[in-house]
Amino acid sequence: MKRQFVEEKCVDNGNTPPTAPEGKMSKSGDVDVQNTLAEPNSSDLMDGGVHLVKVECLGTEANNSKGNVPRALSLFELIRAIRPIASIHFNYCIDPQWVLRQYSRRLRECPIAFVVGHQQLQALRAAVPSAFAASVRCAGVPMPFAYGTHHAKLSLFEANDRALHVVISTANLVEEDWTAKTQAFYHARGKLDTDGVESGAGTASTSVANDADANTSSAPHQRFRDDLVAYLRAAYPAGAGGVHQMVQFWVDRIGQADFSHIPDRIVASVPGRYQKSAVGAMCRFGHLRLRQLLSEAFSAEERGRHHKTFVGQFSSIGSLGARPEAWLCDEFLTSLSGGKSMLSASALKLIYPTVENVRDSLEGYAAGLSLPYSSQTHRKQPYLKQFLHHYVALDSAGQCQWLLLTSANLSHSAWGKLEKGCTQMFVRSFELGVLMCAKDHQRSALFPPFDLPLTKYAADDEPFVVDMLYTTKPTDANGFRGAMDARTALTG
Repeated sequence: MKRQFVEEKCVDNGNTPPTAPEGKMSKSGDVDVQNTLAEPNSSDLMDGGVHLVKVECLGTEANNSKGNVPRALSLFELIRAIRPIASIHFNYCIDPQWVLRQYSRRLRECPIAFVVGHQQLQALRAAVPSAFAASVRCAGVPMPFAYGTHHAKLSLFEANDRALHVVISTANLVEEDWTAKTQAFYHARGKLDTDGVESGAGTASTSVANDADANTSSAPHQRFRDDLVAYLRAAYPAGAGGVHQMVQFWVDRIGQADFSHIPDRIVASVPGRYQKSAVGAMCRFGHLRLRQLLSEAFSAEERGRHHKTFVGQFSSIGSLGARPEAWLCDEFLTSLSGGKSMLSASALKLIYPTVENVRDSLEGYAAGLSLPYSSQTHRKQPYLKQFLHHYVALDSAGQCQWLLLTSANLSHSAWGKLEKGCTQMFVRSFELGVLMCAKDHQRSALFPPFDLPLTKYAADDEPFVVDMLYTTKPTDANGFRGAMDARTALTG
């Protein structure tokens, strides 16, 4: 079975509030870290693999490794294991005070950078403690189109063991995403070639710049590296202002790193209109990028014989059109299949929390503030319910042929939409994901955060919508009747 694995902010069941973060920051920015966990180290991190994020209040047993599923890690443990001498974080939403608490005192003295959309930059800068003015830099990315967001979730770390660490995540850099929700991150480590700095950086930069889609930019064993460089160059070009200089340092460092052991590929989105007339341009980003990579990774025979079911899990749903054929079961499903058209709509299965899932979660209806699917949008696409499933099954069976971990939710803005008779691809948002194929990994390494086969929504199940008060249903454990009810109470 083939699986499409997307941003997985499904809520966790439970009724105990999450524990406090590992350290407390004073007004001066000092952190008093009280870590009672086993000392994390680099051996806790899979190289070229996926970790679930630690749900703090579930305890040690729930977060420990099981079989070939690695131990869940908190951001504090991740950073402590890497021990970075420099860091940069790209994200949609960043709480800098919370992120800085995840660095021990010594590690906080090293350079740390944050990159967000331009609209969030002022608030981000204002939230950085004055004690970190010398070590923390912030930059904003211009947003060229309405309804687009800087939604990519990438962290880069240079460690003192002469290695570069790449972390691609589904989580915003805020406490609730890293402590009380099911999230995941992908980690890859590349050894830095500091003996050949100039030649290494020059080779990577030239090869990517001379190839529009970066699919043949280097020998196959360095495609992960060049994919990442291609994304950073496209997303933060010279015309983007100060963020370009900040990112260029990391582009050069990635060019000096050896990722030859990583077979996985980057699937990204960068805002723009990409025309068919430019060779390779339409397949650089969005769902057409995924379509191309899958068609290269699997033969037509493999796609026809084994790839019959496609599962997507999202934390937000956009306006997809009046009919499923308008986008969802047309160009998007075709891309999930690697280019196989005329697939049955029954091949696509979507996982999204029900009202009951959210109400009974650790945070109750407050968790729904991270699920921005509106009632207005839902009313326009009632057909969507036929695709919706729970993330818990009555039994568990099935295997992944491929898995995509990405920031992209289910929307035209994130994945792109074909225009002008399929001669132009229009993308509004920045997104970033990594594609892993089972043939390149131990099959058990491609584990999704849901059970198979999926359980379809019952007739009385409804997807959670963020702006509705559920007055005819029981309250959550906190007495709230919806996400807006929770927001009003929490913001006072």
